[in-house]
Amino acid sequence: MTLTDDLLAPRMAADPAAPLITHYDAAEDSRIELSVVTSLNWAAKIAGFLRDGIGALPGDEVAIDLSPHWLAAAIPLGIWWA
Repeated sequence: MTLTDDLLAPRMAADPAAPLITHYDAAEDSRIELSVVTSLNWAAKIAGFLRDGIGALPGDEVAIDLSPHWLAAAIPLGIWWA
């Protein structure tokens, strides 16, 4: 079990379609809402890229520099998952 699993398993069990991440962009006057399932899907893609794409292993350090974006929430979840 991973930290991502520990954090999101109860949310998945309760309501996988419920909103988990809501991002408001004042510059674009937009709002993006991601469900628990969609958030986990993005985390899985990021974890897969880290493991399979660049060869990251558990315990490796990963540095991130994120702008205000909805991926700023999904990327740490993927890192923890990897």
